[in-house]
Amino acid sequence: MTARALIAYARSKGWRFKRWGKGSHLVFAHPERPYDVVIPDHGAKDLSRGVVVTIVKQIDGVWRD
Repeated sequence: MTARALIAYARSKGWRFKRWGKGSHLVFAHPERPYDVVIPDHGAKDLSRGVVVTIVKQIDGVWRD
């Protein structure tokens, strides 16, 4: 999965761009969640499966710190 597809998924779930993180990372915020989601944007490269699974859990609210 590419970063672009993951960003589209996050936006469909109500996440909005907040700011740029370090390097090529984007930080998203949700009005009902107390945490931010960081998505690495490395162009057209596919993100690793583990990174995608972790970020999707955060987007869906299944993840806990």
